[in-house]
Amino acid sequence: PRSTVDDSQAVQPGAALEGCMVRMRNFPSSWVAQGTILPMKIQHLLEKFGKLMATPRIEETADGIVATAIFMEKQKAAVAVGTLHNVDNRTEAEKRATGPEATDADRFHVELVDSTVGPPIVVYLDELQVTDGDEPTSDMDCEIYLRDLPLEDYTEDQLREWLVDFGETSSIVFFTDPITHELTGRGYVRFKTHDEAKGLIAAFPTIGDAEGNVKGSWSLAERVAQGVRGPYRADVVAALSRRLPQLQTEIGSPSLVLAGDAHPGPESLDDLGCRMGPLHFVVSRGRHLAGDEEVLAALGEALRETLANPGATNGAAHAAEVKAPQAPEDVEDTDMKAAFEDGRPDPVEAAVVEEVELAPCIVVRGFPDTWKAEQVKLVFAVFGGVRNIQMRRDPAGCVAHVQLKNLDNMAKAVEQLNDTRVGDGEFLDECVISCKLHGEPNPPAPPLRSIFVDELDMPYRPDVKASVGDREVFLQRLPVGECSEEQIRSWLEGFGPVQEIRLLREGGCEHAAPTGKAYVMFSTHDAAAACVEEHRPSNASAGDIIACWSESERALQGTGSVYGLDLRSAAFHLRTLASVQKAAQISNLLAVSDGQQRVPGQQPEARHLHFVAECDDDQLENIRKILSKELEEVHRNIAK
Repeated sequence: PRSTVDDSQAVQPGAALEGCMVRMRNFPSSWVAQGTILPMKIQHLLEKFGKLMATPRIEETADGIVATAIFMEKQKAAVAVGTLHNVDNRTEAEKRATGPEATDADRFHVELVDSTVGPPIVVYLDELQVTDGDEPTSDMDCEIYLRDLPLEDYTEDQLREWLVDFGETSSIVFFTDPITHELTGRGYVRFKTHDEAKGLIAAFPTIGDAEGNVKGSWSLAERVAQGVRGPYRADVVAALSRRLPQLQTEIGSPSLVLAGDAHPGPESLDDLGCRMGPLHFVVSRGRHLAGDEEVLAALGEALRETLANPGATNGAAHAAEVKAPQAPEDVEDTDMKAAFEDGRPDPVEAAVVEEVELAPCIVVRGFPDTWKAEQVKLVFAVFGGVRNIQMRRDPAGCVAHVQLKNLDNMAKAVEQLNDTRVGDGEFLDECVISCKLHGEPNPPAPPLRSIFVDELDMPYRPDVKASVGDREVFLQRLPVGECSEEQIRSWLEGFGPVQEIRLLREGGCEHAAPTGKAYVMFSTHDAAAACVEEHRPSNASAGDIIACWSESERALQGTGSVYGLDLRSAAFHLRTLASVQKAAQISNLLAVSDGQQRVPGQQPEARHLHFVAECDDDQLENIRKILSKELEEVHRNIAK
């Protein structure tokens, strides 16, 4: 399916060509005064030479305030630079006060942005947002987004053969690094039928962001391309396309393109191999391009906002609601008056979200009734722009709830704007606003907690004879309050040489207090057997040390264990972990062992099988109970 973008209204892919972007600094002091509508004034000035793609982006740099703007035509940008660069920007009054000679700071600095540098950033929609596995599907869903493909074990040809085993494919796309051209472990596969695709999804569902296991999810790129027939019931491609000019300005890219089979990019992308395929963004690199993380964050935010309300960004829905603010009658400067009247905000940017609680947000009061959402947004433009805004009225007067695009800037905005006079008396009525931060901008995530497999309840653990390969023992009730680790090791060496001892600590954190539990790897089976025999649970009294054969060791032995099966795969399969994660209502659950994965903040080189989750104490206990049940079922089957 192709997008239904109206060519007469949408900006065509590749329209923002090299040489259309300009950067400008050294503005009149009156322009940059607190509360002045700087973007509007710059836009009015630049559009004397040609139409801009979007409102200029304003940012604070080491060189001062810098504006970035993109012209629709390359020639217009060149004329603007040639005309404005080095022009004295002072008023006649300022010239009389400071003298006729202008300093460098008194002159506009306007330059064309450098040409593209290096390979572009290519970002597929599914790299920005993965579809929810619980969403309903349709027969049109035949494409799957894959992550964590086993590159160390398979070649590209073998991966293709493996995917074909699930059904007849119509296309397979593996992502490659633009510099090394090596596979990244991500890609898409499209099957001929929906049922064939379902088979792969069932085998490798998405269960969070853990690496090490193949994960599959329904292709967001495909669903977006389905248009009005798809789950969003709107032309999302058209909606995204209309956002590109402003987004391109925000990230400072010489060119930003949305391309794919449903919306082919310009022919120049053929040489880069990214004109067709699943929907993706192509971001040209330039000297003033934002950092890669900032670019990805901006693209991801634009995608999420569009998917949340795809119809709104088509423009017409809100155009009638937003009226251009009127210039005050006492403004004598006809150029400034024209700037105000011509600088109509984008209807989409000025749209007010539904009446829902915003958190975190800045509660703004003190502005006059004449202010609308666009006026409030202009006050916060220098802090990176507004993501959401609510305009309300209560007994105390008008109030705005403002959420910035960059949540880290919210505290700074409150500090600088609270009880401050804003407005310039021309475009914006002067007033003193109050700002108060509501909610926590970055609420702390739940702590990472660990549960080792030997900490699970095992009432039906098979009573089988240990093999000569069993050398690890799990200990409980160690007197860690009275004895040091060296003293515990010395005691253990009474049974035989100790190869390794691992004291478990609260929450799995390196510097937390020990729990009295430990794994001990003896050098010989006989030494381990002597320890287990002396401290069997059946022989222990209250408070005595307990020793059992390590279930973690047996799980890591795979089919070579005394159980004759791979305990980890049998009890803790990916689908099992996914169901535990859902039942415990947590965002992620990882199974970690044998040093395969280093979890930040956890004990290093966690060789023993354990489970890691972001959760509180109650959730941790719930996870332990659910995992214990899963292990109990496998133990019962082994005993049979």
